[in-house]
Amino acid sequence: MNLIGAIALLAKWRCTAKVFNQELERGATQIRRLWGIMLAVVPSIACIAAGLADPAPPAGVPTEDGMRAFALQWFAQMQAGKIDRTQYTAAYGAELTDDAVQAMSHHLNEYGRRCAPKSCKSAR
Repeated sequence: MNLIGAIALLAKWRCTAKVFNQELERGATQIRRLWGIMLAVVPSIACIAAGLADPAPPAGVPTEDGMRAFALQWFAQMQAGKIDRTQYTAAYGAELTDDAVQAMSHHLNEYGRRCAPKSCKSAR
């Protein structure tokens, strides 16, 4: 190999190394951008997830267990034909005439034998 061939090979190698370094630098820049995006997005996702988690219900809002207990109490009162109208809104309490309560009591007793609320799967 002569001197001119060696110089040409060295120039070609330098050009190849320069292109390789540029590609390497471009890849490093893309990785830095990706990490920057991830550092911005991950905390945002954590904040959103924390906001979507089931918080404790505000005061005055019944819980699932409270609603279940209320429904079972309502069923037992209706089945017995004796209700406490003070637990309901004025409009609903007015709809619950003695005749309506007795009719519901009759139907609940008729169907209640087959599906009592404590054992009925649909109550859960």
